[in-house]
Amino acid sequence: MRTATGRLRRGWLARLGDAFEAGGLLLWILVCVVSLVFLLLTGISAYRKNLELDRRIGELQEEIARMEAADAALRRQKEALARDPVYVERMLRKDLRMVRDGEQVVRQDD
Repeated sequence: MRTATGRLRRGWLARLGDAFEAGGLLLWILVCVVSLVFLLLTGISAYRKNLELDRRIGELQEEIARMEAADAALRRQKEALARDPVYVERMLRKDLRMVRDGEQVVRQDD
């Protein structure tokens, strides 16, 4: 095949062979080695970063699960405080050590 200028058009394989014959073989090998090293280094770095991010995602998912469980417990306690007077009295006596008028507190040392 000929190009518009009349020169004979050659395939990429023939041109590659010419580059090797002209002393370009060493240059091609050097370019390939440098490219492989670059790809290897960036790939390892990205792989390590990905592992670290996956570990962090797992930690955050565990923290979210703990917080959701604590939230559910607090919501149940809020509901009980709003609707159950027996629960309210028990919490007042236990946490705030409150007593009704006329009651006496008896301490028991363990």
